[in-house]
Amino acid sequence: MNLALFDFDGTITTADTFTEFIKQTTPKRRKNTGKLVLAPIIVGYKLGFIPAHKARPKVAHYVFKGRSETEVFEEGKRFADHYISTVLRREAIERIQWHKENNDRVIVVSASITPYLSHWCEEYGLELLCSKLEVKNGALTGHYLGADCSRHEKVNRINALLNVSDFNTIYAYGDTLEDHEMLAIADKKYFQWRKIS
Repeated sequence: MNLALFDFDGTITTADTFTEFIKQTTPKRRKNTGKLVLAPIIVGYKLGFIPAHKARPKVAHYVFKGRSETEVFEEGKRFADHYISTVLRREAIERIQWHKENNDRVIVVSASITPYLSHWCEEYGLELLCSKLEVKNGALTGHYLGADCSRHEKVNRINALLNVSDFNTIYAYGDTLEDHEMLAIADKKYFQWRKIS
């Protein structure tokens, strides 16, 4: 059996779904105050001083802290059904289908979050490793359950789930520096949909 590892944002999609989900689902009052509270983080990220893997958890903490798990995951389902379908990359879906037809094990490995990715992956019959939001007593704490699923954490999650030596060939697909560690463990690597050595 072969293994296929896919990044999500920018690889399976043509857009950054994490940012769009935040924009679409954050309550208006929290969004307005968040523009001020999160401004240093957002500016720092845009200027390259704060890396994405440090910015995402800080934004998620402000946006999700105290919100109902049920409500956010219902919003995630709607987001997956109505938005993600509009930004899917055709060649990615065709490639996923090709792997499934060859009985390969296919896993989405993403720094994006569970509320919408869990639903989307379930719809497509794919396994998922991603950044998880911590829940206590039915409410989101604003913290991640574990680390942001990017860079070396992608490989940590993969190794915790399976033994890569059990597979004949490992394919990996990514589009940013955050995917390089995952691409490094693959036999066949695709960066921004170009095969690399």
